[in-house]
Amino acid sequence: MAQQRAARLIAAQNVGSNARLLEFTLEDELGFIGGQYIIVNTGIPIAADKVAKRAYSILSGDTQQRRFQIAVRRIGSGPGSNYMFDLPLGAELAFSGPWGKYLPRDSQASERNTIVLASDTGITAAMGLIGAEKFAPHRERTTLLWIAESDAYFLPEDFVRTRIESLCKQFEIVRVSADPAQRANWLSTHKSTLLQRIQQEHPTAVFLSGDGFLLAELRDALQDEKHSTEVFIESFFHHQELKSVKVAAPS
Repeated sequence: MAQQRAARLIAAQNVGSNARLLEFTLEDELGFIGGQYIIVNTGIPIAADKVAKRAYSILSGDTQQRRFQIAVRRIGSGPGSNYMFDLPLGAELAFSGPWGKYLPRDSQASERNTIVLASDTGITAAMGLIGAEKFAPHRERTTLLWIAESDAYFLPEDFVRTRIESLCKQFEIVRVSADPAQRANWLSTHKSTLLQRIQQEHPTAVFLSGDGFLLAELRDALQDEKHSTEVFIESFFHHQELKSVKVAAPS
């Protein structure tokens, strides 16, 4: 069983219409590496003998281990997201972690480039990864691509750009609807172009975080290529609706 830990909320800020930035402190060191996440135990019953537990990537840098930040998106009446949005200053957060293998490669700088591609809320894992101390040697050769519907969906562009732009060579945003049918059709039409965009950087590593449907398609295509690119993936969610969506063939 995962060890339960506790942190206290010391700052909260609404960022855009559907996102809240939360900062916590804890007595001992968290012991995380940028790119990892925690699992929050809300204590809210959701089924027999089950409570709502939700994973959140740490988006703050890992040089500070007794304070950390996460960003949460309000999702309708979801018990986890509303619990985090309503959490008052001074409240204690129960969690386990850090978890995850979405980690920087060794700290030795490479002469080849790195691509970090995030979709939707997966941007928090990308921010944590690029902000990691071990990732520092790769920053000047890193391109961050963010597939996002709009500023209203999660974190606003200005917020992300202010935090991340100085930590990578290039930061680009691709606007794509989060609607499952539209996303499936967009992927069918633009996957080859997106892959070419990634491959023209001749990356030694590609990091993918966010929409599991989108990322799995890209991962499989990249791993089919006959080159030495390493692919790392962290799925935040997977559109169940996409399993029944007929992806239109490119015209």
